[in-house]
Amino acid sequence: MAFTVYLPAGTPDFALDSGDINVVHYESSEQLAGLLASNGNDPVVIMTGDLSSEDQEIVAAAIREHSLRAVEVRAERWDGFSASPLSAACRGVIAGFGANGIPAAIAVQRQL
Repeated sequence: MAFTVYLPAGTPDFALDSGDINVVHYESSEQLAGLLASNGNDPVVIMTGDLSSEDQEIVAAAIREHSLRAVEVRAERWDGFSASPLSAACRGVIAGFGANGIPAAIAVQRQL
């Protein structure tokens, strides 16, 4: 099974332990929504940057519309209660670990 990791533009690439992981950089929520639409059925990990509520809704709509198995990785802490359209559309959220949350998100996806 292949996985796709979506990173905000400018995020450094990092070493992953498997050849079945594709890393794609995005510059806007609209671009990310388009990438998600063409993703197919691969599970996805989305590292979010500073997406506004409107941008989160655009990405969340793409996840729901295409029934994607998505896990969100937030670089910053999240209280787990604040409204987040994107988090609500994902199967899981890993927050507060920066890019170090990505391997954990991939491990979670392997178990889903």
